[in-house]
Amino acid sequence: MTPEQDKLVMDNMRLVYYLFGKIHHNEFKYSHEDDFKSEGMIGLIKAAKSFDASKGIKFATYATRCINNEFFMYLRKLRKKDGPLVSLDSPIDCEGETLTLADVVAVDDNTMDKQLDRIFRDEERNRFVQKQPERNQRIIEMRLQGMSQNEVAHEMGFSQSYVSRLCQKIKKQFNKGGNDAI
Repeated sequence: MTPEQDKLVMDNMRLVYYLFGKIHHNEFKYSHEDDFKSEGMIGLIKAAKSFDASKGIKFATYATRCINNEFFMYLRKLRKKDGPLVSLDSPIDCEGETLTLADVVAVDDNTMDKQLDRIFRDEERNRFVQKQPERNQRIIEMRLQGMSQNEVAHEMGFSQSYVSRLCQKIKKQFNKGGNDAI
């Protein structure tokens, strides 16, 4: 940055805090306050770098636009990351049978594998697996070998959704014991 751009940033830093105060409401949690201010500073720096005084616009006006753009882009990013809140226990009516969302949603194979790998990391988790019925132990073993839910279902003669429900029940039992997620 040039010395002129540095001066513009230094002279207008308060603008970031002022604009942050104007948009500060219950849209985001206080834990993101520093992140918002950082994004505002990025907007101020971008404004200083791209400002063209020959266009007849005041720097503060231009910078306000750039800072607000950064704030709102960050807010959209937070909303996208958090997504809508949907419970896996939400009931779904499927062909006259009431299922939960967890019953019909296939678990990502990589996620399940990572979760099941954690079971075997300490003795407490090994004891949990050993207390499971043989069917559940076989499912856990096949999943750890890298088999997908469809492959496990085919091998055991079950449907994929039934294997998914069994995996969810295993996780729920494990969590009831006060343990971390599988």
